[in-house]
Amino acid sequence: MSSLEPQQMLLHYRLVEKIGSGGMGEVYKAEDTKLGRTVAIKLLPAAVNENTTAKRRFLKEAQSASALNHPNIITIHAIEETDGLDFIVMEYIEGQAIDGGGMFEYFEYAPGDRHECHQHGDGIAT
Repeated sequence: MSSLEPQQMLLHYRLVEKIGSGGMGEVYKAEDTKLGRTVAIKLLPAAVNENTTAKRRFLKEAQSASALNHPNIITIHAIEETDGLDFIVMEYIEGQAIDGGGMFEYFEYAPGDRHECHQHGDGIAT
């Protein structure tokens, strides 16, 4: 999929900037012009959009997350479609991205050392 441009409109959402990308799409910081709030938009790539199974999984992800209400789970505001583009509109949370190093990069910012973090993680997993 080709990246969208800042200031481009998707329905009533004005794209501000691209903030991430991955196998299941690109994520943009956007402005909801109807409600006057900042949101994140996860856009399904065109190649995935043509795959019925992947599209179903993308939509199921949004439906599953929208059914939950927990401070550690992002709030889904809407599932939208325009001009053949499917996207999820969700809560925008300001913060530092965990790119490149995955979870281990997060530990650089966590209190204590990595060993201590792993011990806590092991306790949670069991």
